[in-house]
Amino acid sequence: MYKYCLYGSVFALLFTIVWVSMESLPIQIVISFILLTFAIPKIRIKLYQDSLKRKLKVAFYSSAVCFLLLYIYEWIFTKDGLAIDLAVLPSLVFIYLCIFLGVSVFGIPVSAFSDFVTEKAMFLRVYLAGVIHVGVGLLAYFIGLGVVIPLFCSAIFFIIDEITRYGKLKHMKV
Repeated sequence: MYKYCLYGSVFALLFTIVWVSMESLPIQIVISFILLTFAIPKIRIKLYQDSLKRKLKVAFYSSAVCFLLLYIYEWIFTKDGLAIDLAVLPSLVFIYLCIFLGVSVFGIPVSAFSDFVTEKAMFLRVYLAGVIHVGVGLLAYFIGLGVVIPLFCSAIFFIIDEITRYGKLKHMKV
């Protein structure tokens, strides 16, 4: 009983934060649906059975790869070189945490939904899962974010997710 009160209060707090924020209405709706996947116990159990730990690792790794690619892109198109000023280090950490937050909030539920939808598809599973991942990244572009970064982050998340999935399955064979 205590556990459900805790889940309910955390969900109510997050839901309130989303709806009083200054984000556009489509983004608020998308984040609300993502919160619902965590709030309703039957959906949470079905979508996040045992893959939540793996998906958190995937979110961490894909955020790091996206951050490094953005840094390399910045290095190529500026004349500053690879030198990192220590005054800039807190802003680099902040940028990484923003990327990690975005990848975690959008990537993990989309990946869980993709796993749920494609679990019965044999040979087309990888292609269908890729379309779902990249499609949501493309959707973020059209909703109003206007940047291509979510598309690249979703593609990187998909690639790392598939690598960890097949690595796990290969080690499970006896």
